[in-house]
Amino acid sequence: MKNILKNILAGLFFVVFTITAIAVEKSKGDILKEQISNEVLQEAKIAGYPLAAEELAKIMVVKLHERLDEYKEIVKEDCIKINGEDNDSLCQCFSDKLDYDAQFSILAKLFSGSSVEDTRKSLQAIKDIGNEAYKACGRILADAVPDAASEKQKP
Repeated sequence: MKNILKNILAGLFFVVFTITAIAVEKSKGDILKEQISNEVLQEAKIAGYPLAAEELAKIMVVKLHERLDEYKEIVKEDCIKINGEDNDSLCQCFSDKLDYDAQFSILAKLFSGSSVEDTRKSLQAIKDIGNEAYKACGRILADAVPDAASEKQKP
C-alpha cells in the first residue's frame, strides 16, 4: 500500500513539476495574447452585458494598439527564431515595415466571426501584408519563411 501511495505521489509531483516547467516556458507572444485576452474579458465584465463579437474585436484592436511596442518586439523575436540570429537587421526592418493597422483590422474581422472562405481570404491577406514588409526590406517571404507546400515538393 505504501508503495502505491509513493508511486501516486511521485506521479503527482512529476505532473505538477512538468506543468510548472511548461508554464514557465511560455513565449512572449503567448503571454501577450493571454494578457490582452484577460483585458478584453475585463472590459466585457465592466460593460455589464454580453458584448457582441464585433465589440470584443474592437476592444482587442484597441488593446493591441496600446501594446504595439511589445507586439513589434515579439514580431522581431519571432522573425529571428525563424530566420536566425544573423538576420537581426532583416527582422528589425520587417518589424518596422509591417502594416500593423491593416493586420489588426483583418484580425478584428476574423474574431468578429467569419465564414471559412472569409477566414481563408483573411489569412491570405495577413500573409500578403507580411510579404509586403519583407519586400520593403529587400527579401521575399518565400526566402525568409519556407512555404509548407514548397517544402513538401522538395526531393
